[in-house]
Order: sequence, then C-alpha cells, then structure tokens
Amino acid sequence: MLFAMAEHLELPRPWRLMLTAGWNLAESLGLPVAGYAIGAKLGGRDAGMLAATGVVWLTVIGRKVITRSVPGLLTISALVLTLQTAVVIVTGSMLFFLLQFPLANLGLCVLFARTAPTRKPLVAQLAAEVVALRQPSAHHPGLHRFFQGATWLWAGIFFVGFVMAVGTLLVLDASLPGGLIEGSGTIRYAQTMAFTTLMLFQLFNLFNARSDVQTAFRGLLINGWLWGAIALSVALQVAVLYTPFLQRAFSTAALTPSDWLRCVAVASCVLWFREAEKLIRRFARRV
Repeated sequence: MLFAMAEHLELPRPWRLMLTAGWNLAESLGLPVAGYAIGAKLGGRDAGMLAATGVVWLTVIGRKVITRSVPGLLTISALVLTLQTAVVIVTGSMLFFLLQFPLANLGLCVLFARTAPTRKPLVAQLAAEVVALRQPSAHHPGLHRFFQGATWLWAGIFFVGFVMAVGTLLVLDASLPGGLIEGSGTIRYAQTMAFTTLMLFQLFNLFNARSDVQTAFRGLLINGWLWGAIALSVALQVAVLYTPFLQRAFSTAALTPSDWLRCVAVASCVLWFREAEKLIRRFARRV
C-alpha cells in the first residue's frame, strides 16, 4: 500500500518542507501574535485583538494581490481570529475572553467537517500548501478516502477540544462569586473543580478513542489495561486533592461527594456528544 501511495505522491525535500511550513506558520500565526503583542502593550487587550485581526487581514489582501491566491491556513487564521475578536469586543467579559479559545476550536471543527465529505477535503489542501506535498492530478479514490478520514479526524479533535474547554471554564465560573453562573467558592476551590473536571474529561475521552464509528460501550470490559490506567489516574487525583502536602504543592482543596458528581456530570458530556455523532455517522452509512 505504501508503495502504491509513493507512486502517486511526491514528498518534499527536508529543506523545502521546513521553508514552506515555516512561511505558512509565520504569516498565519507569527504575524497575528506579533500584532497582538504590540497592540496589547500600547492599548490593552481589545487593542491587541484588533491589531492581530488587522494584521492577518492585511496579509490576506497582500497575498491575494501579489500571488492571486490565499493559502488555506491563512484563511482559517483570518476567519477564526475575526470571530474571536468580535466576541471579545462585543461582550467585554473576561469569561468570553477565555471562551475565545474554545470558540476557535468550534470554528475549526466546522471548517474541517464542512469540507470532509467534498472532493477537496481541507487536509488535502493543507498538505499541499503547508508541507508542499505534491498530489496526483488524476482522482485517486484511496488517497481521497485517506484525506477525507484525516479531515473528519481533525474535525472531531477540534470538537472535543471545544467541549472540554467550555465545560471546564463553566465549572470554574460556577465555582466563583459573580460571573455568568453565580457561585460562592474561593479561588482555590474553583481551581480544584476545574482541574478535576479537566482530568475527568480526559478519562471519558479515552472511551471515545476506542473507535471513530462504533459505540464506546461495545466490548467495554475487554481492555484491562485501560481500566487500570483509569483507576491509577483517579487514585492520583484523589491523592492530590486530599493529601495535605500535595494540597499545598498543587494549591488544591478537598472536594465533597456532590462536587465530584458535578465534575463527573459535566465531564461525561464529551462522551455523550461523541456517541451521538457516531450514531449519526452509522445511520448515514446505512442510508
């Protein structure tokens, strides 16, 4: 199979790979970051976001004028950064400022999922532009399926990142006074709740990784190593939360059983969302 793929693909030389990837990352990530740093230093957070957005759109315009084309990675950066900036400027909320990062993940998820079933999956375009991978001019079914699968994979990764980030931030917000959800805890308590929720998110996501199509509950008990890793992770988390010297080292607080239940309820949503998505994909294949 690898031999067949090599007949249809031309891998770039290492120096060309570094040059192409470095250039794409510099204009889509490096320039906006530099714009944000300068703007934030001169005028604060909002000015930094506006400066970063302005820089990336000027780069888009320059690319279009000079080369008559805009790379996919630069387009993604411009669209996502515009969404983030709009949310931050309109709301003026610190919570929504933090939510810009999961919103970026959601935007990327939509972009990748939108192109996955088409004849031009986004991963194929990025492979050609970012790593200079030359693809066959004629349609290759096997290669096309590979790029479609990779595009769906990245859409799923970005969606899971979005769910984890939003859930963790909402738990953090709900554990503190004020904010979007009223709470009454201390900073240390809120940090512990967020930390525990994020850890549980990772454990529930382990079950998602068992298959991209089949339900996670199929053959659930056959992998003893998986359950051993989960038990060890929970035991270490308990030690960090209830051992005095580890509490001081990690700035954690002891949680009550009801606190654990809230963390589990929020973290489990990543499993239920993925189960729903798998169910839809299995149904679509039968139609």
